[in-house]
Amino acid sequence: ARKDLGPTIKHLVIDEADLMLSYGYEDDIKGVLGYLDRYQCMLLSATLNDDVETLKGLCLHKPVIVKLEDAESGAAGGEGHLKQFYLPLRPDEKYLVVYGLLKLKLLVGKTLIFAKDIDSAYRYKLLLDKFSMGSVAVLNYELPFLSRNQII
Repeated sequence: ARKDLGPTIKHLVIDEADLMLSYGYEDDIKGVLGYLDRYQCMLLSATLNDDVETLKGLCLHKPVIVKLEDAESGAAGGEGHLKQFYLPLRPDEKYLVVYGLLKLKLLVGKTLIFAKDIDSAYRYKLLLDKFSMGSVAVLNYELPFLSRNQII
């Protein structure tokens, strides 16, 4: 029996999008998309090749492309690449750890923090705004498209 994921899945993030189709996952992706109703999708890719364009056509509606500039222009912390990591934390630790990482400048350049829900995202925003941690914005599916586009 087909399970409807529409009411429970609000966001779909596909990392290494440039590799997904080359590894033969097109049918799997189509299968997952068939279970979703309304969702916001992010494709993350090191390159923009034909496979990414195909994937973009499968799961994005009115896509916005965000490109990193070369390292010489100061993007990506001046190191020329993105860094990604995951920290398994207890709920009472997460806000303090994020604050510490930013305050101690252990995270350099632009930082994207994924939160489990909109309330958590706004808690991060309030904390970081309170301590003047730079420009902080919450991007979520409840915002109108033009507002989301302006934030990016």
